[in-house]
Amino acid sequence: MCHIAGYVDLVRVWANNRRRMVVPPVEHLKALLEMPLDESEKIPLTQDMFERLIGKLGHGGCCEGAARSLFKIVDFDPDFTNIYHAVLKSASDDRGDEYDFVFFGT
Repeated sequence: MCHIAGYVDLVRVWANNRRRMVVPPVEHLKALLEMPLDESEKIPLTQDMFERLIGKLGHGGCCEGAARSLFKIVDFDPDFTNIYHAVLKSASDDRGDEYDFVFFGT
């Protein structure tokens, strides 16, 4: 499946599940927020992205249990992964040159 279609499906699942849900009284919101997400509602990440999130490959600030409640580990199209990393990389400073944006296109 095309990854764009996968994200559209994920957003559709979120919208459909939440649209059908009746908003409970304020005193019951805590229970709603503590209700675990269905696997189909979790945000997809690569193994590398997940490990960075929890600090195994850098300075993550999230415990693994909390991360697994919101994210699921999947394989990504390499093109999408390059875009993801290009967005997350620090912007070059004013001393950069024409090669600073090569990573985005690779």
